[in-house]
Amino acid sequence: MSDQRATVSRLAGNLSHPDGLETTLLLACARNRLDLETIKQIKSVVGNGEVNWTLVVRRAIFHGLTPLVAWNLARSCADSLPVELADALGDWLAQNRARNLALAHEVLTIVDLLEKQNIPVIPIKGPVLAKTLFGDLSRRQSGDLDFFVPERRVSSALEVFGSLGYQLCAGQHVAYRRYYNNFALERPDQMIVAELHWNLTPRTMAVRFDINGLWERARMIPFEDRSVLSLSCEDNLIFLCVHGSKHFWCRLKWICDIHEFLDAHTAIDWKRCLELSRKQGCERMLLLGLTLAEALLETELPEPVRDRIHADSEVRQLAHQMQADFFHDGKRRPDIFEAFQPFLLSLRERFRDKLLYCWRNATTPHCGHLAIVSLPPFLCFLYVPIKLLCDYAWRPLVRPWKKALPKAP
Repeated sequence: MSDQRATVSRLAGNLSHPDGLETTLLLACARNRLDLETIKQIKSVVGNGEVNWTLVVRRAIFHGLTPLVAWNLARSCADSLPVELADALGDWLAQNRARNLALAHEVLTIVDLLEKQNIPVIPIKGPVLAKTLFGDLSRRQSGDLDFFVPERRVSSALEVFGSLGYQLCAGQHVAYRRYYNNFALERPDQMIVAELHWNLTPRTMAVRFDINGLWERARMIPFEDRSVLSLSCEDNLIFLCVHGSKHFWCRLKWICDIHEFLDAHTAIDWKRCLELSRKQGCERMLLLGLTLAEALLETELPEPVRDRIHADSEVRQLAHQMQADFFHDGKRRPDIFEAFQPFLLSLRERFRDKLLYCWRNATTPHCGHLAIVSLPPFLCFLYVPIKLLCDYAWRPLVRPWKKALPKAP
C-alpha cells in the first residue's frame, strides 16, 4: 500500500504541476472510506495554506465529485477550511442529498408502475448506484435517471412514463428504435430527465452485450427499504467500465465508481467477469477502467486481473496516455456522437469488433440526418443512404465553398 501511495503522490505531481497540491487533495478525497494515512495527507495539504480553493472546487465540479469532496473535507479538517468554503460545501452536500432523495422516490414510483404493467425494469446508475456504493444518497451526484427494459416492452414503458407527465425530448421518433439504444424523456414540472434503455450502449460503440444473459443473471438488491432488480455484480462492473470508456474516462467520478464498486463487492467472480467481457468484445474497456482505478485511487486488484493487464500492452499504454492529461483544464473532450474516434477503436481487442465499429460509425445516422426528412417506419432504412450522401458527398463539396466565403466583419 505504501508503494501505491508513493505512486499516486508522484502521479499527482507529474500530472498537474505546478498545481500538485490541488490534484493530491482531489485524489485523496475521491473515495468513500478514508484510512488514517489518507486523513493525515488531507490535513497536511489543507494545513499547508497554499491550496488554490477555486481550482479545487472547479475541478471537483467538473469531475462530478463535489459531494464526496465536501463530505471528506468536512470530516477530516473542517476547522482548517475557509469559513465561506465550508458553508458552501455544506450547502452543496445538503442540496445533493435532497435532490437524490427526490430522485430515489421517482425511481421507486416508476419501477412500481412498470412492474404493475408486468414490464421488467432495472434502474441503472443514479440513486441506486449511489446507495449501493456509498451507503448514502448524498455522496454521489446523480444526473439523469436511467432504466433498462426489454426492447419488446419499450412501447408499453413509454406509455407508463407518459402517464407520469414525461415527454419525449425533441427530435426523437420511430427511427430511434432502429439506430439508438434509448429514448430521452423529460418531466418539466420536476426538472427530471429519464432515459429508457433497451440496450446498454449506443449502436456506434459496437459492443455486443448479451442482452438475454443480462436479464437471466439479474438479481434483486435492497434499495430504500425495499428491493429492486439489478445487473449481476460482474455485468454491472463491465457496464460501468464500458460507460466510462464511452465518455473517454474524462471524469474522475467514473473511476471513483469503479474503486467503490470493488470495495463494496468483495465476492466478484473474476474468472466469469473476464470471460463475459471477452465474449462481448469489451475486455480492454474493463481492464482500462480497473487500471485507472488502481493508478489513481490505489484500488487493489486481484492477480488474475493484474495478469491480464500485464498481458495487454495496449491497456497499459492507453492508461498512461490518459493519466498524462487527466487534469489538464480547458482541454476539449471528444464526443462519441461527433465522428469516428480512434480512441474507441483502440479499445477493441478483436479485429472483427474494430471492423464493426468502423462500419457502424460510417453507416449509423445521427440526429441531424433523421431531421432532414421524416420517413415512415417501413422506410427508415433509407436514413443510411441519406447519411452516406450527406457526410461523404454533400459536405465535402460544400466545405471548400464555406472556407472561401469572406468572414463577417
